[in-house]
Amino acid sequence: MAEIKRSLAVVIGINQYVNGIPALKTAVNDVRKIAHILETKYQYEVLRLLDEDATGTQLRELFAAFEQQTLPLPDGSKTQLHPDDRLLFYFAGHGIALDALDNADGPMGFLVPQDARMDNDNSLLPMKRLHDALLALPCRHLLVILDCCFAGAFRWAGQRDAVRAQKMYRERYERFISGYAQQVITSAADDEKAADSLYRFGQRSEHEGHSPFAELLLKGLSGEADFRCDGVITATELYVYIHGELGNTSAKQTPGFSQLKRHNKGEYIFPIPGFKANKLEEAPKLDEKANPYKGLESFEERDSDKFFGRKALIETLQDFVTNHPLTVVLGASGSGKSSLVKAGLIPQLKKQREQWRVLETIRPGESPFRALNQALEREKLPVFAIPNQATDDLTSGDASKEGNSSDNTLWYEQGLQNLSFNLVAWRELYPNSKLLLVIDQSEELVTLSRDEVVREMFLKGLERALKAFPDWLRIVLTLRSDFEPQFRETALEPYWSGARFIVPVMTREELRQAIVEPATAKVMYFEPPKLVDDLIDEVVQMPGALPLLSFTLSELYLKYIKSVKEGKRNNRAITQEDYEQLGGVARSLTQRADCEYEELKKRDLAYERTVRHVMLRMVAVGGGELARRRVLCNELEYPEPENARVKEVIERFVAARLLVKGRDIKNQEYVEPAHDVLVRGWQKLLSWKQQEQESLILQRRLTPAAFEWKSQQQAKFLWNADPRLDLLKQVLNSNDNWFNRVEAEFIRRSVQRRQNNSRRTIGIVTGVIASLSGLTIFAFIQLQFSLLREKAARVENLLNATPIDGLVLAIQAIDQNRSWMPWNILNPVKFSLLNAIQVNRERNIFTGHTMFVRSVAFSLDGKMIVSASDDNTVRLWDLQGNPIGKPFQGHTRPVTSVAFSPDSKMIISASEDNTVRLWDLQGRPIRQPLSGHKLPVQSVAISPDSKMIVSGSEDGTVRLWDLQGKPIGKPFQGHTNAVWSVAISPDGKMIVSGSKDNTLRLWDLQGKPIRQLVPDKKSHVWSVAISPDGKVIASGRNDGIIHLWAISGKLIGQLVPDKTSAVLSIAFSPDGKTIVSGNYDNTVRLWNTSGKPIGQPLLGHIDTVQSVAISPNGKMIVSGSKDSTVRLWDISDPIGKPLKGHTDTAQSVAISPNGKMIVSGSKDSTVRLWNILGNLIGQPLQGHTDAVQSVAISPNGKMIVTGSDDKTVRLWNILGNPIGQPLQGHTGTVRAVAISPDGKMIVSGSDDKTVR
Repeated sequence: MAEIKRSLAVVIGINQYVNGIPALKTAVNDVRKIAHILETKYQYEVLRLLDEDATGTQLRELFAAFEQQTLPLPDGSKTQLHPDDRLLFYFAGHGIALDALDNADGPMGFLVPQDARMDNDNSLLPMKRLHDALLALPCRHLLVILDCCFAGAFRWAGQRDAVRAQKMYRERYERFISGYAQQVITSAADDEKAADSLYRFGQRSEHEGHSPFAELLLKGLSGEADFRCDGVITATELYVYIHGELGNTSAKQTPGFSQLKRHNKGEYIFPIPGFKANKLEEAPKLDEKANPYKGLESFEERDSDKFFGRKALIETLQDFVTNHPLTVVLGASGSGKSSLVKAGLIPQLKKQREQWRVLETIRPGESPFRALNQALEREKLPVFAIPNQATDDLTSGDASKEGNSSDNTLWYEQGLQNLSFNLVAWRELYPNSKLLLVIDQSEELVTLSRDEVVREMFLKGLERALKAFPDWLRIVLTLRSDFEPQFRETALEPYWSGARFIVPVMTREELRQAIVEPATAKVMYFEPPKLVDDLIDEVVQMPGALPLLSFTLSELYLKYIKSVKEGKRNNRAITQEDYEQLGGVARSLTQRADCEYEELKKRDLAYERTVRHVMLRMVAVGGGELARRRVLCNELEYPEPENARVKEVIERFVAARLLVKGRDIKNQEYVEPAHDVLVRGWQKLLSWKQQEQESLILQRRLTPAAFEWKSQQQAKFLWNADPRLDLLKQVLNSNDNWFNRVEAEFIRRSVQRRQNNSRRTIGIVTGVIASLSGLTIFAFIQLQFSLLREKAARVENLLNATPIDGLVLAIQAIDQNRSWMPWNILNPVKFSLLNAIQVNRERNIFTGHTMFVRSVAFSLDGKMIVSASDDNTVRLWDLQGNPIGKPFQGHTRPVTSVAFSPDSKMIISASEDNTVRLWDLQGRPIRQPLSGHKLPVQSVAISPDSKMIVSGSEDGTVRLWDLQGKPIGKPFQGHTNAVWSVAISPDGKMIVSGSKDNTLRLWDLQGKPIRQLVPDKKSHVWSVAISPDGKVIASGRNDGIIHLWAISGKLIGQLVPDKTSAVLSIAFSPDGKTIVSGNYDNTVRLWNTSGKPIGQPLLGHIDTVQSVAISPNGKMIVSGSKDSTVRLWDISDPIGKPLKGHTDTAQSVAISPNGKMIVSGSKDSTVRLWNILGNLIGQPLQGHTDAVQSVAISPNGKMIVTGSDDKTVRLWNILGNPIGQPLQGHTGTVRAVAISPDGKMIVSGSDDKTVR
């Protein structure tokens, strides 16, 4: 171990200034006492420079000696200084701080020698000179102490905002001695400088012959700073002691603590006489369990002593919570919201036991009321009591029952009233206390709660409680900021604006504390010290990086433990080499996840499938935002040998701190990702999610149904007619079966039940049909008609929510119709299939983005699509969904908007990094980013002549740029809130902007407002578009209404949807006759300019549609969504043109067996024949005297049969000529006709209840 050979000191004190400079009283006495204690207690050799010995000449000679690495001795000789020397430099006298003269290279200001002159700058000693002289010293340990006016204004290399004294272990002492320690203690903080003026001298306070600072310095050196009685006083302990004690005096000064550039892992030390280093206690042994870093997990209340870097914010939050009934702690994923509340706020409030009663923190999960009850019970408080059936549901342990509560609204209402009454009773017991409820990860109300009624009633209950008890009830929610829009229009809306507490990013010093202090507590250090700065540099501008930082530090610690076990080192150092091997902060998590995955695959390739299936179960698909999902362990039980692999995957990932285990409020064991950052940042998992999106949605429906069946053990809970059952059966029999044990059994039983039901039905029909009379045959046929019509109706319902399921069911209905009655395919069945085909217009899904897709655009030739995403990239695609080249990388924040130049040779993008960028088609940036906006840029457009770019920003301005990146004129100012959308007129002479201030504005190119339009004073304008002829402006609002405006500002129309859902994007078709909108309800909608919807909404996205564009030929739509996909839709006629000719409703259609001819019957009393292209064949078939209700074609295609309201059946050949006379006999409308397979018999059904 390196030892210190000599202890040296230079102490300077000046009382008697000359040349008119005010004298001091105690500086010399302070120096004499300090010199005495250094000599007698610590065996220093001390050079004293007092009053006339501290002239400018003598001090300059001293600094020159320092630069020569020598030190003058009291006898006049000089001694050469060495690395193993320690040197203390103390100055007591006048100092001058100059305004605005700080310099990053060192301190600025002056020391005042004894003979200085106020009218001569050269007589002062620049602090820069002292700084440089001290840096030239070879001494490994150096302590500079300045007790002069404005000492804190002299800036040194590394200011430390917060320090803590640490227990001295043997290993820590050895590191302190061997490392460089170059530290500075000043008697006053730098904020004193604000009161200074040039050459203004301050007054040093005095007390009993010493300055307050010097008096405490002497007491500290006498032993009072040895807090832990370990025989050693460090510079840090000395500062902490002085700082703490000065606060108890009347002196208005705050000492400062900093360090010189060469300082690293050392600490200046004063060994008290009798100290023996070998008597120090050894540092605690390090192992995996002693890891000081939390990894991906948030800090809990029990971790408060390990939670560093947020002291000031905790105090601010505490004040906020005290004064606000509701506090919504908002921040991006990974900003430290949960840790701030659980490890910061709650421990602080619990220290005030008489003023606060704090409930156990809850997470909503799938059953928020049950979670609340659990917290209330643990504090022995009255619970949320719901009478009768609802009580059973909430306490039965069956989450699905709470999910069936839509019929129990009344019970919830009564339960809320009961809870309020009980809280009043509680208040009487604790009249002087506030009650705190913390709801962590409130986004689970969206991602995990399956029942909107439960969610609404829960939030309503919170609102009622806040309203009833505003003085003493406090509720704190932690919420990811990307989920905030889904809470704004809830019962909490009246409180929301005043309740928002946004978690700011950590400063560099706060990050330093979070990095260094946990290691220091474990007697560890960073080697080299610059590694700390490297870590800070990597994360300081990275949104939501705290879990990644913590995970990286945890991995670095574990790497050290591994190296100790391997006998490679035992120096308690976190090293740069390990950091680089991890790939830095950005890659540490994914590298660890990849490593675990690859190691498992090496053992058995089957683990590839196992890891994928396990991890996909832990991704929440509700609410649109990527989030983790808590999975009960019984959901992870599989048939063998898969079950053994699943257990191994979980154990490996838990050991790697990627997953965590726990028990929920019902004491059920669960597993979940340690943080959302894993599901949002692991590329393999994101890729799997994109590939398995549809299966994930199906899985989330299957799992609760299967476990409900298991718990009830009743056949009625099995699926029978569900259209997804065939698909699930295929998956069950495939090599990529993802079902757990319960799900697999549920599917097998469901399939078996359906087969049994089918056999039973066939047996009944076969056994009875031979004896059926005409009337019972009719009844049987009517029954089949009824079942098929019911199935067709279900198709229509499914098309509104899950179009793929609707298409599957429509195909099944056609197949069933053909099996039972091939001679008569029912119109509702045919039409349901046609509608399913129409609705399912999705042509392609483009996957690749790992986060929300914010914007899409077509190239002018319609052959390329560009997309922008929250994953900070721009991507280029062909129409088949193949990526063209690599993602465009350069933006450092989400990319919000993209546009092609008119010649399709350039792409423009806007970003939340406040810039606009230009790219060529290879993804190469064209010149520097366009900078000028002060807040995120939300929209860009380019003029038709490609000479001008317009951008709109959250800073409320619109800007114009030329293609060289230079601003054109001044920013357009007028909006009072964020600008969400901009558009340029086709002639390039006008700009339209839509804003969060609820207005849209028209501007000329000079930024002069043409006019302002206000669609609605309460609705943001999310999107604007201008028609191709430049005559119409469309604007979309957050209530779902699209307004159409003339350029004059006149409102000329509005498109009103069937339900309220924000319009986030609008586009005109090339001919200006169609408007397409992207909506918050996950749909793409088409409208004509008369305000009528065109067809059904396009369904397929599973989250908000952020952007839409129409191809130049008007036949395709591209959409981008928060579900991270880009989708291409075909809006050309999927079958052909409409068959027009009837003058009244077409009541019935039939297709010939060869598929080449269509027959239709109408209320206009005619029958018409068409070819498959939609062209009329011959003249209408006339003969019926009333509406034609049914048509059929013979199996050979040569005969047509029709039934009518005129109560007759007629036969026709395909030339349209009648065959024989009308068939008469029915006394009511003939509703149905059919021809037997051999063509020899006709069957008709009538309103007269007969079949003939």
